[in-house]
Amino acid sequence: MINVFIRNFFFSGLILLTAACGKNYKQHDSSNKMGITKSLTIIRENNLVKVPENPDLYSDLLPSKVLNAIGRMELGCTVTHIGGGFAITAGHCFANPYVREDLANFFVKDVSCNYVSGLPNSAYDVSFGVRGNSLGHVKGNCDKIIIAENSPQLDFAIVKLSQAPNEAIFLKEKSRAIKGKEVTIYSHPSRRALEWSQDCRLLERRIDGLNRIQYDCDTEGGSSGAAVLDTENLEIVAIHTNGTSSSYYGHNSGQPIQDIIDKLKLELGI
Repeated sequence: MINVFIRNFFFSGLILLTAACGKNYKQHDSSNKMGITKSLTIIRENNLVKVPENPDLYSDLLPSKVLNAIGRMELGCTVTHIGGGFAITAGHCFANPYVREDLANFFVKDVSCNYVSGLPNSAYDVSFGVRGNSLGHVKGNCDKIIIAENSPQLDFAIVKLSQAPNEAIFLKEKSRAIKGKEVTIYSHPSRRALEWSQDCRLLERRIDGLNRIQYDCDTEGGSSGAAVLDTENLEIVAIHTNGTSSSYYGHNSGQPIQDIIDKLKLELGI
């Protein structure tokens, strides 16, 4: 079943919407009761903008079909529907929040969503369309983790949801993370309703021994897992994973999407 999904959705080339430091900090949210550490990474001025409940009023800047594919995980991460009820986010969102970060590495396939963390499975429910005062138009339970990794090499997860919106942002090969590319991020910082980083740029490829791409988009805790989108064609070029401890000279970091696709091809045998 998964292989069929990969062929039909990841690599078909039919994109419904070709749509998104010092010490590194994983960007869970800490406003919940699960002891997850919050990090705040605003680069110089805070450019985060609240997305209105009815983004059709701002369709030139905020494509509503893209926004409807973005969800908020209950424990405090951002999720993107990539078609067929499957969604992508950061792998560390499923880590045990009570384990020291350097001991929290894992790689899993076809397991329950709380398999690694031991938290209630409801912590991984996802609500789509949380904008303005709206609590969302679609809520899906996390049925299982298809594949997930949390390591210096890779930080991503593909999950299957019980329900998902009609809108999706399909993954596409060759969506390269190239230095200087203009990008943008829609996320749920600190579990708030959807916010927009506005336009920003990709910087260097690797940092501090991690296989990541850097950018100067503003994020906060809760932004982990958000799609980093190419502003020209709204293709996903990375998945947001890390913030930094410096606000003026800082940057944020994500997992290049091609690295994730290469891992999917290797592990799922396609």
